[in-house]
Amino acid sequence: MLVQLGRNQVYALNRTGARLWELVVGGCRPSEAVERMLEEFDVPEPELRAELDSFLDLLLRAGLLSPGE
Repeated sequence: MLVQLGRNQVYALNRTGARLWELVVGGCRPSEAVERMLEEFDVPEPELRAELDSFLDLLLRAGLLSPGE
């Protein structure tokens, strides 16, 4: 779960979203995190990329991630 205190928003994360967040917070650039996750998850690449792109877009729009991160 992610909590955005300033807006009092709560985001429930699925397994892939939680892993992406973990990698990005741990210092991976989003593109690096996607590459690592392609190795970790048994999901077709287009499906994983689409899900992660959508989640990254949500994080950017919500202000939980900056474009330079």
